[in-house]
Amino acid sequence: MGRTIWAMTIALSLFAGTAMAQVPVTGVNASLQDILGTSTLITVVLKQRGSTDPNCQLVDIGPGYLSVLTETGQRFAYRFEDIREIRVQGDRIEEDRYDPDASRALTDEEAASLRQALSRAREVFQQATDNQSVRMDAAAILTLNNDEEAERYLTGLAQSNDLETALEALLRLYAAGKDISQYEQIEMGLESGNRVIKGLAMTLAGLTGDPGFELRLRGHAEDRMAEIAVPAVRSLTRLGSQAIVPILLEMLGSLNADRAEVAVDCLVKLGGEDVKRQLRDRLDTAVRLERQRIIEVLYHLGDEDAEMQLLQQVESVPTLARRAAVVLASDGNYYARSYLSEHLNQRYDRDVRTLSCRAEMAAAVSRGGDRKSVAVLQELLRLDEPEVRDLTLRYIAELGRRTTLPVLRPALQHGDLRTAVRACEATVATLDPEYRERLIDISYRVKMRGHCEL
Repeated sequence: MGRTIWAMTIALSLFAGTAMAQVPVTGVNASLQDILGTSTLITVVLKQRGSTDPNCQLVDIGPGYLSVLTETGQRFAYRFEDIREIRVQGDRIEEDRYDPDASRALTDEEAASLRQALSRAREVFQQATDNQSVRMDAAAILTLNNDEEAERYLTGLAQSNDLETALEALLRLYAAGKDISQYEQIEMGLESGNRVIKGLAMTLAGLTGDPGFELRLRGHAEDRMAEIAVPAVRSLTRLGSQAIVPILLEMLGSLNADRAEVAVDCLVKLGGEDVKRQLRDRLDTAVRLERQRIIEVLYHLGDEDAEMQLLQQVESVPTLARRAAVVLASDGNYYARSYLSEHLNQRYDRDVRTLSCRAEMAAAVSRGGDRKSVAVLQELLRLDEPEVRDLTLRYIAELGRRTTLPVLRPALQHGDLRTAVRACEATVATLDPEYRERLIDISYRVKMRGHCEL
């Protein structure tokens, strides 16, 4: 039954694609899909009386309709059959993706959430005297907001004789927006024989943006230990090193999930036509997860066939269906969102793996524009599973959607200080995009993808 439904879904996808093609786009040589989710302003011209709706942004494409956000922040849907044309204003497609919260000032309620998060971070900082990691996380939030005591605490740790502690403190200083490039502890860490310390140092070397570290990092990109190779290639990617592309292509087929998944992220970030060509060359001989990862990279790099290949994975490869749907739903694909929403509405086991998959699916659906999935994230935060709460709060922080702030308020007061500080991070990250990006940079040790593989 499920296969029949999804065969019909893919057929509908083709039909919707045909319908979209019948809606003329004028002003540029582009399709509706090219415009979707960008900050490009469009005018919707209707067939009836030629009426127009200018200064809109395209936020969703469904089966037989599209949705726009108006200049007043209202969302309207139009049927394809009612549209004469979509006129692109300014004769160009904007490359940046549209974020309705990015330029909006804080409301009184949002400002209250921020004050509550900062107050709770201060409490955690004072109370977590026996948990240095949690205390450092709280100190990073306070340092971001110009708390001198918290900054002194972190800078003191960054200069300590315990090199692992020093490097962990530097990660928090980076998250707080401080310059870490002058700390000799990074150089010392790169020379360490301890692989945990060396991995931390390689991560920080990439975060400095200093190309002087590239040669030494390249020497570790093929290390047999994933704890060394993964931070090396991640930092080399941050430094823009195209020399590691052959290594990353081989890592896609690694049996070590950490190696394989970092290769996906790095290849997407490096990009380029040569990378796409090499990926296509490998596609015919790749199998199972390696093939899936190649398709995902191609999809993120704009390959024309990759979306339909992912939809086919959803329909015909049960072990990869949810993973493929997560990729598509995150970009707003109507059918993938529906597929994941159907799974979220089914009965489920309460083991950590299943709950982690629910968090990943709900985050993807929410990222794709469906606000109803926030209720699933809220449900997960109420569970007595610290690991699941932590992962869910990481997803919420990454989303950066202000509609999640009410969900975070109870978590701020959680008795588990780690949960409380994660909720503080998520609240501040939701309201501060630059902090959010840096927080994502230092959260690399948390597995954010692949929880739904069977």
